[in-house]
Amino acid sequence: MAEPYYIDHTVLYFQAERESEFKADAVGNYATASHGLMQLTKSTARNVCGLRGKGLYDPYKNLQCAIYYMYILLVEYRWDYYTALAAYNQGDTSVNRYGICSAADRYASHILTKAGYEIE
Repeated sequence: MAEPYYIDHTVLYFQAERESEFKADAVGNYATASHGLMQLTKSTARNVCGLRGKGLYDPYKNLQCAIYYMYILLVEYRWDYYTALAAYNQGDTSVNRYGICSAADRYASHILTKAGYEIE
């Protein structure tokens, strides 16, 4: 699934673990309103992949959408996994406008460390 986009499978694995503990029916808190395996927001799922309703909880569709979204972020941030992961967590508009917040820093650092990347 990640092959056409050349995304590190290990990063995606630990991202799914962090997002939902691999639970396809996971629902985020009221503030994030995120859904499914990769905890996509309704607006991201709709805008990036046209994914709606029950499709958010289909693990294959949710993961496929998240991988495509990560690809978009990786291209936007010149294949910088740290910034792309932070933008996935915080929102790319917010990262571009305000920089990476401490929660998104912890999120990206956690995933990359577990995936075997060295964090500077």
